[in-house]
Amino acid sequence: MNQCKWIILICIILFVLTGCVETNIIEELSLVHGMAYDEAEGDQLELTAAFPNFVEQGEESALFSQILTGIGRTTNGAIEQINMKSQRPIKLGQSRVYIFSSTIAENGIEHLADALYRNPDVPNRVQLAVSVDKAKDIFNTVDENEDRVGVYIPDLIDHVQQLAIPPTNLHLFLYSMYNDGRDAYLPLIKGEDELNIIGTALFDHDKYVAQINLQESYMLRYLTVRGKHGTQQHIVTHEGGDLVVTVENITSTYRVKMENRGETPTFIYHVHVKGEITDSSERINIDDPGFIPKLEKEMKEEKVKKAEILITKFKELKIDPLGLGEQYRSRTRNWQPEKWEEMYQDIDVEFNFNVQIIHSGAIE
Repeated sequence: MNQCKWIILICIILFVLTGCVETNIIEELSLVHGMAYDEAEGDQLELTAAFPNFVEQGEESALFSQILTGIGRTTNGAIEQINMKSQRPIKLGQSRVYIFSSTIAENGIEHLADALYRNPDVPNRVQLAVSVDKAKDIFNTVDENEDRVGVYIPDLIDHVQQLAIPPTNLHLFLYSMYNDGRDAYLPLIKGEDELNIIGTALFDHDKYVAQINLQESYMLRYLTVRGKHGTQQHIVTHEGGDLVVTVENITSTYRVKMENRGETPTFIYHVHVKGEITDSSERINIDDPGFIPKLEKEMKEEKVKKAEILITKFKELKIDPLGLGEQYRSRTRNWQPEKWEEMYQDIDVEFNFNVQIIHSGAIE
């Protein structure tokens, strides 16, 4: 009998608690897929939200992207302005991309990124990007016949991050930004006649300080990501002229060794690259016993040169996207960020690339 009473009591409690849970019906909400951050007059923030909207067209219904803008001194203030213009409540639970204009990023985005991270509705692994021009103009570049802007843009970023630029997101950006042993980076996006990922935006703490192009981004990816990469073209000397060779299905691994040769440490990168030739600018004889070793040698020399140029640029900017500070901290005691910043300019970084052409692909 007592057991029966307890069961009835538990059922009543569950029924009451269920009635207290806030319910959201998707058809009654505006689920934001993308948000753009721009500057407005009077040190205010202009936010542009893109979200799908259903419109009845006779017997059919169409799904298209609706874009609304709000201005405020804070993110929530601007979102509230957007809410006042929307026919349904704005929700961020399905957001996939947040784009910052270059002017916003140059002034620092710590408070904006931190506000996103603290918002329980925003996914931690949402995509972030920097726009060369006004961020809201990116939303107007996408053709509605292709896909909705809030879907097309993050899919584009994700695709390019698997091929040519090092991957990042809100969680990884904040991890690098607050890490005193590395600096953050984000995809750099440009939209005029068409939408393009043109490289990587480099940050000093939370401020956008420089950019690197896609080729340099590819090298940064080699030095920070293990696994598959995209396609690259290489110019090699062949029979007295230049030959363009396409290498696909590239995979790479790397390891970093630190040696104490003097007052400052020396970091040695060992990078192993594998790929296959799939195309060339003219017919070549793959069976030539000297061709593949020559190609591997020239590719190795080219990659070492690009890596050396890249680390020189990082040191001039006083930024550490490679995370060498993390490497140093993990191998030493009494870590002092201020001392590392002074030491960083004088460290030596060496690059050893081992290039292996494992197949000749479809070119045979």
